[in-house]
Amino acid sequence: KIAEHAEKESHVDVEMVDYSKFTLEDLVAELSKLVQENNVQSIYSNVNKIKNVFNLKFGQLLKAEKDKFLAEGGNSIDFHYSNPIKYTYNIILYDYKIKRNEFFANQEKKLKENLQEKLDLIEELKHLIEHAEGATMYKMFKNIQTRWREIGPIPRAKYNDVWRTYHHHV
Repeated sequence: KIAEHAEKESHVDVEMVDYSKFTLEDLVAELSKLVQENNVQSIYSNVNKIKNVFNLKFGQLLKAEKDKFLAEGGNSIDFHYSNPIKYTYNIILYDYKIKRNEFFANQEKKLKENLQEKLDLIEELKHLIEHAEGATMYKMFKNIQTRWREIGPIPRAKYNDVWRTYHHHV
């Protein structure tokens, strides 16, 4: 139950903020804070909103710098603009993507482990049926049922088949 509660807690989304009033520096600071202090699965919406606002504001800055360059007699082909805030933003975003990919890889691994545990329980159930001993069978059966319920989710593609197999043997 505690693990279940902790898992549910970790899936609570971070409160959405109106990022449209933030400066580029504030957006980067907020992105950094979100990535460092929160679970990756709880900041998805916030990160996307920050990305949208940052790209819009940085695009406006880039256009203004290009217009200024052209107004000073520069050639469009020679225009180059770099800003350290964009570099910092890209690094933080890269960290977020690494954490997100690790999270999903761990989720997939856990689903596969849960699947194997449930398949092992089905084998135990088959063995119990084949080697039934009246004195201990019910207790062992109840133990298998309890362990089945305690195992977490499995891959969706396998869910129906595994459930039907388990239910058949029950």
